[in-house]
Amino acid sequence: MEISLVLAQKFLNDFVFEDKYYARLMKMKLKEYTYLESDFLSKINYSLFIEKNEFSEYCKYLLKSKKEEKEIPQKKIIQNFSLNLKA
Repeated sequence: MEISLVLAQKFLNDFVFEDKYYARLMKMKLKEYTYLESDFLSKINYSLFIEKNEFSEYCKYLLKSKKEEKEIPQKKIIQNFSLNLKA
């Protein structure tokens, strides 16, 4: 999750910190950070831009999940999110 937030920040801003800063912030080694960043980018086909309607649909999904959180165990939410990422 943190990797996606860092990549969003890098994508949207002209000024970014060095990777070693982000690795330290996330309490991991630089090698691990760069691997995770590279792996995540590969899984999303290096496509960081999303259309407004796609973003809106994702927000609705998150809000719906939040409303159902009391009814659905946390593990189930994480599994559903993982399945959506693989699709």
